[in-house]
Amino acid sequence: MTLLLVKVLLAPAFVVGASLVARRYGVTVGGVVGGLPVVAAPILLVYALAHGRAFAASASAGALLGLVSLIAFAVVYARLAAHWFWGASMLAGWVAFGLGTALFSTLSLPLGVALALSAVAIAVGLAALPTVASDEPEPRGTPGWDLPMRALCAIALVLTLTAVSG
Repeated sequence: MTLLLVKVLLAPAFVVGASLVARRYGVTVGGVVGGLPVVAAPILLVYALAHGRAFAASASAGALLGLVSLIAFAVVYARLAAHWFWGASMLAGWVAFGLGTALFSTLSLPLGVALALSAVAIAVGLAALPTVASDEPEPRGTPGWDLPMRALCAIALVLTLTAVSG
């Protein structure tokens, strides 16, 4: 029962919390908070509880490589979003994420190498992001279904990944 509660409550609570921080303090602070491992950390915790510490430690190397794919998504999306329709920008970002994930899924890298790759990806990703004006636009209203949908997506991701983890 405890494992199920961790799966169903922890990641969605973090995702909703990050969303509320973004609404309250703006997109820059929200982006920093949203970049925290609000989904990966609960998944790794579930792995440790369900499969043991060694399994979770091994999975953490994959989580680090997942950051590289996430950075590829963010850079591609950010570069294209100013010029393309948001859906096309998102699709292109997903393709970049998918290509990175497909590449890294064929490799079995030690944790130190995965850490070094993710650190390099962070530096390269920051350099590759477009510069934006420092003044943030006024936040627009969000629909009432926004936060529940984010929570449901986080639950679906955690349940899916932990179900196929064995």
